[in-house]
Amino acid sequence: MHPGGRLYAATLWKPAGERARAYLDQRGIDSGIARHFGLGYAPEGRRVFAGMTVRENLDVACRDGKAERTRRRGAIEAMFPQLAEHTARRAWQLSGGQQQMLAIGRALMTAPRVLLLDEPSLGLSPLLTAELLRSIRSIGRAGTAILLAEQNVAQALAICGRAYVLETGRIVAAGTAAELAQSPVIRRAFLGAC
Repeated sequence: MHPGGRLYAATLWKPAGERARAYLDQRGIDSGIARHFGLGYAPEGRRVFAGMTVRENLDVACRDGKAERTRRRGAIEAMFPQLAEHTARRAWQLSGGQQQMLAIGRALMTAPRVLLLDEPSLGLSPLLTAELLRSIRSIGRAGTAILLAEQNVAQALAICGRAYVLETGRIVAAGTAAELAQSPVIRRAFLGAC
């Protein structure tokens, strides 16, 4: 987190177009082959395929057979019922919240072991943010590890187990979410407490 209130995952990925390295099970991988190593990624700004339907956006991410693709899509539609209502709609026709659900759903279609979420609540209403964060919590409870970079520090701390505070690319604090939420320094810098 930095004083502007964002949690960063900058140590994992560089901006789009640049090759980056991440590590999983002590093996270096780059962003181009991340899904083969169990990483799912929902980037900041949603980045859905605007001209494709909801169903096509989901299906394009699954490289397994038809039965598995159908099963995963069904699980995502159960998690995000708004997507199930609009399977034939083009992604550009969805609201910002629905596009974010679609971006996360597409990342989940890869059946990741680790899900990287970059600013999932960016630009969403408080109501949609709360709904989305509940879904993220349920994804974690189902067994997928999540690395969350989030601008809403208070809500991020409410759903995560551990948190790391980064300043100029270095970890300056780490602990359980409860410990950091009670830290006077963190409360003053990120949570608006005096």
